[in-house]
Amino acid sequence: MSLTMLSLRRALQQFVQDVKFALEGPSMTPALAGFTDIERNEGLRSSDDELVNKGLLWAVPTKRRSLDRRLWRRVGHPFFQAKVRRDLRACTECGNYHEVHTICGACYDKIKVEAKEIQDRMAEFWEWNPVDKETIVRYQGEPITEEDRKTKQIVELPRERPKFFSANLTQKTNNTTDQ
Repeated sequence: MSLTMLSLRRALQQFVQDVKFALEGPSMTPALAGFTDIERNEGLRSSDDELVNKGLLWAVPTKRRSLDRRLWRRVGHPFFQAKVRRDLRACTECGNYHEVHTICGACYDKIKVEAKEIQDRMAEFWEWNPVDKETIVRYQGEPITEEDRKTKQIVELPRERPKFFSANLTQKTNNTTDQ
């Protein structure tokens, strides 16, 4: 016989032994926690199929969980309990809610659009020239002093200043406090 025939014969013999062990081997009941030694020794082979069919060996539920219990398990956990947020306020301008000490999202979007328009206008005004002076943003109808004309660069926007974009935001402040 050739070497391949011997290896095939050994493989077939091993397969037959494995099948015999699976069919006639030790019962699966010793792995179950609730059985005593007497029950194990009596040989519960006929009930092995019953245990498998009932789902005991597959670790699956055998009874349906009621709707009340399902909802309690899903929502009854403290994680899902509604907590009252005391740090939310309504915006005085638009009425949207926002956290305390922050600007509301809708007003912030308006400010972003306005700031983007100012940046675009500045880019048109400067082109590739370096910025060597302080810049002032001037809206239509706002006065400008003669001193500002000489010492500062002025970017003009051809429309009125929005109400939410106050003029004092462009002024320098003195942060020193007397105590």
